[in-house]
Amino acid sequence: FNGYVVVQIMENIGEHFKPFDEVKEQIRPAVVREKKFAVLKAKADDVYKKINGDLNKVLQFAENVQIQQTGNFTPQGNIPNIGRDYAFTNKSLKIDMNKVSEPLKGQRGIYLMRVIERTPFDENFYSTQSSNLRNMLLQEKRSRYVNQWIEKLKETADIVDNRYLFYGQ
Repeated sequence: FNGYVVVQIMENIGEHFKPFDEVKEQIRPAVVREKKFAVLKAKADDVYKKINGDLNKVLQFAENVQIQQTGNFTPQGNIPNIGRDYAFTNKSLKIDMNKVSEPLKGQRGIYLMRVIERTPFDENFYSTQSSNLRNMLLQEKRSRYVNQWIEKLKETADIVDNRYLFYGQ
């Protein structure tokens, strides 16, 4: 959608900090969330020490927890039962196989995880697809530059409307 917006500046306030009372209600949910995460993290650290690397013991030492398997996921995609969580994905790529990780703060909770399977990088598949990916990226860049060039031409063009010569007045 292309269009125009007409704006009028009513007041220039300049750089400043907003008073605490003004932002208090805006930041309250974030502060409450961080405090809840701090409490959960402390509990998860305690449980992590007690389970001694065995996730099956978690329910003995903690209540109100969920033990779930995510199933297969890719680093770029959503994680089943969790959603998109970059901290979780990053940790899953780095921890040792079949070892329980230390508690990890994610977007929706604190996690203990154990990676049981990791698909190795497929060099053959990458080599066959790399030229396709490169060509696709080059095509996108060409398209973008052509569009920018056309827009620049439109901006600098000296256009005279002579439609009245063909259609009358």
